[in-house]
Amino acid sequence: MGDIESQARVLVRELHDEFSARLQNYALSILRNREDAEDVVQIVFTNAYRSVLAGRVPRSREAWLFQATRNACMNRLRTRRRKGAGTLDGNDRPEVAAAHTTEDALLDRLHVQAFWRAVDALPEPQRQAIILREIRGASYREIAQRMDTTESAVESLIFRARSGIRRTIPRIEARAA
Repeated sequence: MGDIESQARVLVRELHDEFSARLQNYALSILRNREDAEDVVQIVFTNAYRSVLAGRVPRSREAWLFQATRNACMNRLRTRRRKGAGTLDGNDRPEVAAAHTTEDALLDRLHVQAFWRAVDALPEPQRQAIILREIRGASYREIAQRMDTTESAVESLIFRARSGIRRTIPRIEARAA
């Protein structure tokens, strides 16, 4: 049994070294809270370790980890809504705390939806570059290689993508209000 556990630890450590920064960026883009994002990534790797011990390792480890991170983020958002703000923010009145939490959860959800709508509205090369950079944490060099272009072209794509997102989000949020 010890051999399987040590192999599982090695595999999960390798996965952690390769994917943890990108998963944390992804979780942060959904949760908009660094501590929650760190907690989610820790949960994902704990669950990954358990899955590896049980013999469940999918072919596409990257997709598996990103899906697990997304699911953990959604669980965290649901938990935020259910728990309410409590007295952690100095709010002792449950009705005020619940309203504050519901409003925050709604704003978080609207922000994430607005972001993804803005990303979806980008031209394909910009969308691909910004997702690789901001969600997957790829370097400009890695993106250039993957997209078969130059690093300066990638810089330009990412600049235009960020500008497009900034221009699009206020319009989307105004329509949602």
